[in-house]
Amino acid sequence: MESVPVRPVSLAPRAELAAAARKVPLIASALRLAHWCRSGRAVTSRDVLKPALGRLAVQELELWAQDDELGALRPAERDERLARLRSSGDLPCLDGPWQLALYAGLVEISAGTARPGADLPATAGDEGVLKTWCQALEDELDALNEFENLGLPPWLPAALGMQDEDGDGLAAVVLRALYEVPDGEWLDPALLVGALREGLPKQEARLVELFLLQILEQAALILAEYQAAEVETGPETSRQREHTLLGILGIEASTEDSDGTPPAGARLRLTPLGRHGLREYLLAEGYQAPLIGELADADAPTLLDALLDYDQDAAHAEITGWISHRGQGPAAVQLIDACAGLEADAALRRLAAPPVLAELDEPKALAVLRKAAASRVPGCAETAAIALAGRGEIPEGQGRELQLWGLVDHLWGPLGVADEALAAFLDQEEDLVLPLLEQAADDLWRCDHPATGAVLEAAGRQLRDRDKTLAKRLRRSATKVGSQRRR
Repeated sequence: MESVPVRPVSLAPRAELAAAARKVPLIASALRLAHWCRSGRAVTSRDVLKPALGRLAVQELELWAQDDELGALRPAERDERLARLRSSGDLPCLDGPWQLALYAGLVEISAGTARPGADLPATAGDEGVLKTWCQALEDELDALNEFENLGLPPWLPAALGMQDEDGDGLAAVVLRALYEVPDGEWLDPALLVGALREGLPKQEARLVELFLLQILEQAALILAEYQAAEVETGPETSRQREHTLLGILGIEASTEDSDGTPPAGARLRLTPLGRHGLREYLLAEGYQAPLIGELADADAPTLLDALLDYDQDAAHAEITGWISHRGQGPAAVQLIDACAGLEADAALRRLAAPPVLAELDEPKALAVLRKAAASRVPGCAETAAIALAGRGEIPEGQGRELQLWGLVDHLWGPLGVADEALAAFLDQEEDLVLPLLEQAADDLWRCDHPATGAVLEAAGRQLRDRDKTLAKRLRRSATKVGSQRRR
């Protein structure tokens, strides 16, 4: 299971999504077929419509419009072509929606007769059609985990010593990247492949490029068919992929790309329906895929824990909804209570608290902050005082101490997770945190935060290769921790 949640998103109203799903040709055809069976239609032992009925369905429901060959024929020619139909299963424009109707329970067969199934949406506004669309899309995307469905030479996986199960999860990596792209923006496959190739040996990088581009190409066909994405076809890349394949096999191609730039491929942009469908797919794959606004009823600790994985825009939308759901006064009480304690998990919640507290400006909420700042409750008092300081209300004589305490606490939360988490935090917040450490390194030992020593030692280790002078100052400061108290 993927431990890092995907980017929180907003979805279109379900009624709009259901209406969009009904317009997908495959879904629309399956629904029409199901209603067409309301008087009962005879089927063969293979559970397909008898040939004469199949021909009738194609004509009456205009299913031929979804078949390029039949659609190009004149009516008389089309009739002649359908007259040669020996089995309803031989015509994709009929068999595709028919099999979907059977699988989704839109049609049920009993005693050789097909009739509308129990799962057939009763009205045009029935949202059950959205479930049918999602399940059909998920089944198609699941097939991309099998190498044989990627359009690669069938001998390639065996030649590379790969097993069938080695493909599991590859499609989800690509589709997650598409899902993470903000609304209205395009996924650039060259950037995606370049990011995933970074740091890999040349041979492995080529292999990643080949498989991910093939997955993306096949996914583009599926998503376009289900109207889940807009697709802009890129330049022909077959020769480039042949060169990649030769390179993987150790054969040098004569026209090797000079700069190693991944081929462009197709660009994709999710539709609102596609965002809903990919979310359902990712959830089924074990990913956490939060929705903006779903935390409105959550308690403050749950909110603060979740906000650590939100980007700025998503966090602001979630915070606004959470506060308005309960009012600023109660929100202030719950937030301050959630910041109590000096252990690392409480420090992580305090790391997420400032943007939430910054939204509080009503008198009742500010009164809560002032009362908490005057208290001696560890974690609560400092959090409230720092929030008030951000508004210019700095307790007399505490400005410098608050700054030091807040800096140590910000680093204590990630360090409490692991050294690697602290390293990642320092990389992510480098422009904000390093100047503060530079200014305060020689005084941080005076901070009365119980994690001061551990934080200074860990920060010194992590910054050793990046800034030796700052790292030495932090380690020197760490050796002084507690000396003031001993004196």
